[in-house]
Amino acid sequence: MLEPQDYKLPLGLGDLDDASGHDADLWRFPPGAIVLLYTDGVTEARDSHGTFYDPVDRLHGRRFSGPGALLDALVADVRQHTGGHTDDDMALLAVMRLPANAPPPSTHPG
Repeated sequence: MLEPQDYKLPLGLGDLDDASGHDADLWRFPPGAIVLLYTDGVTEARDSHGTFYDPVDRLHGRRFSGPGALLDALVADVRQHTGGHTDDDMALLAVMRLPANAPPPSTHPG
């Protein structure tokens, strides 16, 4: 998991920040790595006891063959955690850097 050096306002609200400078954190993105971005609909999903879903804890140590497999597993895990009921939408994006010798990705879904 990547943690920023400094937390900023959500996207689109940066003009409200009094801090000068907009330095970006940089990380290596090695071949085969997958970056997952998600909205609060994931982290605010609750189980029947009111416990929030924690994607870092729930996905830690797992390996996925690609972005689609990661997204499918995440959606299934959130459903299992919530018993199939969520109160918010989830926006998800997973991006993978292909190895240099990988064939071009298929445009065929699945």
